[in-house]
Amino acid sequence: DGDFTFARTTIATRVNSNGLIEEVGINKPRLDYSDGACPSLLLEPLSTNLIQYSEAFGDSYWTKNGSSVQGDPSTAGTEEVTNGDFATDSDWTKQTGWSISGGSANYDFATNQKYIRQTLLNSGFVSGKNYQVNFEITSGVASLNVKSNAETLKSTALYSIGSHSIYVNASANGSDLLIYGTNTQGSAFSIDNVSVKEVQGFASPSGDTSAFKLVEDTSNSKHRIYQGTSATSKVFSFYAKSSGRTWVTVLSSTGVVSYFDVQNGVLGTIEAGSVGKIESMSGGWYRCSLTEGHSTNGAYIGLATADNNDTYTGDGTSGIYVFGAQLEELSYATSYIKNEG
Repeated sequence: DGDFTFARTTIATRVNSNGLIEEVGINKPRLDYSDGACPSLLLEPLSTNLIQYSEAFGDSYWTKNGSSVQGDPSTAGTEEVTNGDFATDSDWTKQTGWSISGGSANYDFATNQKYIRQTLLNSGFVSGKNYQVNFEITSGVASLNVKSNAETLKSTALYSIGSHSIYVNASANGSDLLIYGTNTQGSAFSIDNVSVKEVQGFASPSGDTSAFKLVEDTSNSKHRIYQGTSATSKVFSFYAKSSGRTWVTVLSSTGVVSYFDVQNGVLGTIEAGSVGKIESMSGGWYRCSLTEGHSTNGAYIGLATADNNDTYTGDGTSGIYVFGAQLEELSYATSYIKNEG
């Protein structure tokens, strides 16, 4: 007498008995363990995740201010660059303004937006994968950007003398690496020890390595990533785990910041008229959600040192792990809907 029939036309997710998010096939009921050891049948209204890249926070789809998104450096794969130490004047195509000598590539600051370029080993940049690009500035202040032959991977920024790592997400296949020097700021500079390696993410609530780390820079500012969307929505949710910072923020369309403690699993200050929720997951993860008392038009994840303190001088290494951003036109967050663009 307890049997029943069930139908659902899409793949959906549940929390399994190990506390991990997993996909359940079409027409398969979801026995969800979110509430503990005894599962319940999960029934939800139809919903759409308006975030186009729900896991690829390193993608240019997400705007970064005072922060970067990093993969797990311990997972770095094989080297893609030939002669990255510039031991010889070979393997690189040089435009006007560039030279290779003395074990470095040198930009003379005389001509704007000129590059050194090479075809990478193996498969180069592959769409959807993440890469760690390392280099060392040995003299000057470098104003440069990093591209593949298919897209801009890192927009123009200033780099002082020392070693630097940037993390990029490829949204198109690209066989070549291009490093552009610009003369609108900075100075003549020399660059050495260029390296490109594919990296994986960190362990995520779904049991794979699809989580990434939101890392603050050393500026005295807000440290955040965000994505604006023209769609009218009500609830924004994401998964977070402490990694040096314990407080996470969400900014509403009215400019009010709400706070979540992802070490102790408690709410901080929440915007008046909105509803905050924090739910414990396995492995130290929490799902944070904010249902606004009005429509909103974007998604925002920031760092804070304490409740009501999201503007501070960062240390360059602290942050949080993030996973699974979701923006919905509902009054509460439904189960995770993965979106890859």
